[in-house]
Amino acid sequence: MTGEKPDWVAKRLNGKAGQRPSPFWSPEEGDWVCGTVVELGSMRSRFSDDPKPTMTLRVEAGTMRGLAMEPCSWARVPLSHASLAAWVRRESPQVGEQVAIEYAGKTPAMSGSYKHEYVAGVEREKGVAVGSGSKWD
Repeated sequence: MTGEKPDWVAKRLNGKAGQRPSPFWSPEEGDWVCGTVVELGSMRSRFSDDPKPTMTLRVEAGTMRGLAMEPCSWARVPLSHASLAAWVRRESPQVGEQVAIEYAGKTPAMSGSYKHEYVAGVEREKGVAVGSGSKWD
C-alpha cells in the first residue's frame, strides 16, 4: 500500500505518527514547556506501586535543565507534584489542546519541607487561555 494515509488512520494516530518513547520532562527552576497534548496516561513510580498520572506533549518550544528543547520532540510531563496535579484536575486539559507549563521552583511548606510550584495554562478552541499567570497550590 502506497500513497497517503486513509482518513481513519490519521484520526487513529491523533498526531502520534513518529512518536518514540517520550523522555520525562524533569525541569529546574525557570524551565518551561509548551505544546500539544497527545496522550493522558499513567506510569508506575519507583517510589510507589500506585500509578502516577502523566501528560505527553508534542513540544512546540521549551527548556529542560536550562537547555532548549527540540521543536516537534515528545516530552512526558509527570503530574505527581501536588500543585501541577491540582491544576490538571481543575482545568482538565484534553488531547489536542495546547498547554504551557513553567516550573517556578520550590517554596517552603508548613510541614517544614518544601512544595513544588508551577505556572500553567491551557488554550481552548475558543482561543482563551485558562489558568495563565497563576501559581496553583
